Amino acid sequence: MSLIRKSLVGLGAALVVAGSVFTADVARAESTTYPAEASVATPDLKDQEQAFHKFLTERGIEHRMEVVDGVETVVFDVISEEVIKATEEFYNSQMPDREEVAKQAKADAEEMKKYLASRGFDVEVVVNEFNTVEVPAADENDKILDAVDDFWWQKDPMSEAEIEAANAEEQRLADHLTARGFTITVETDRHGLKMVNGDWDDPKLEEAINEFFASEAQPYEE
Repeated sequence: MSLIRKSLVGLGAALVVAGSVFTADVARAESTTYPAEASVATPDLKDQEQAFHKFLTERGIEHRMEVVDGVETVVFDVISEEVIKATEEFYNSQMPDREEVAKQAKADAEEMKKYLASRGFDVEVVVNEFNTVEVPAADENDKILDAVDDFWWQKDPMSEAEIEAANAEEQRLADHLTARGFTITVETDRHGLKMVNGDWDDPKLEEAINEFFASEAQPYEE
């Protein structure tokens, strides 16, 4: 699941020190849907950072490795156009073939249906036009939702380091929002992942969240 880095204020935000931004998104994602790309040859976060480090080193692009929330991470002191192009090239090279993704989505859906049946839920499992596996019944039934979550977790669990990184960032987000006067709660799910909850219909809350991620981004210099 670590193939993707969240971009909130352009690609610069996507180059925030690795891991923490995306893993927080994983914690907040709907369990009823799951992109097939995430289950196709997804590297461990540590392995991915090492591969990125090797990729940059071979191209002579200046960077350094720094331990961030327990994970040795690629860090740029300056995000130049060269850095952006190299990052795009690296992550594009990591994305699987669309035909492979479609096959994996179908296989995931079949496996999901069997798993849910073993848990006593004979429900529909579909693959949408975006090759995302969906379980419509989970939207109305928390027990089915938990079973769906268990399926994905056992298929692609987060490491302790990834959980720690996600939780550290989620706590920073909670502190940021609280300092700006928002009423939020921080809940911990069955896997130990923290999740900020608030009034998601409030546009000001969304602005504050974007502000938080922008503040964690490294500056882009021409």
